[in-house]
Amino acid sequence: MAELFLDVVALDVDARRILADPTLGSVDEIHFATVMGPRADGVATGFVTREQRQADAARAEGFEAL
Repeated sequence: MAELFLDVVALDVDARRILADPTLGSVDEIHFATVMGPRADGVATGFVTREQRQADAARAEGFEAL
């Protein structure tokens, strides 16, 4: 049986605002939550996506969308 690892992270105010965006779906929200935490800690992050909707939202938040 495979092991499951789960990490719980606190979301900052910016992440909560992004997750409230009605144009983003649940997978989009997980993608954003993944990069918002490190950015809040001062880590330079990019945003890699194949979806235009995610890229637009990422750019609006100041990420370099690739």
